[in-house]
Amino acid sequence: MGIGVSDYGEQFFDLMADHLPAPAPEPFPIVPIIVVTVVLGAALVVWRARRRRGGLRRPSVP
Repeated sequence: MGIGVSDYGEQFFDLMADHLPAPAPEPFPIVPIIVVTVVLGAALVVWRARRRRGGLRRPSVP
């Protein structure tokens, strides 16, 4: 019916062993990119909110 899972896995690991920067598989894994982007965006928002909150308190004190 096509390539078996084990055959595909062996080919993939052989490909990885031949040259470590392996080309991306045909369906490019967009999900990890989305996850990394969301996590980095959330971290940036939290960091900016904390920094802004700390920065706004200081000038308000005379």
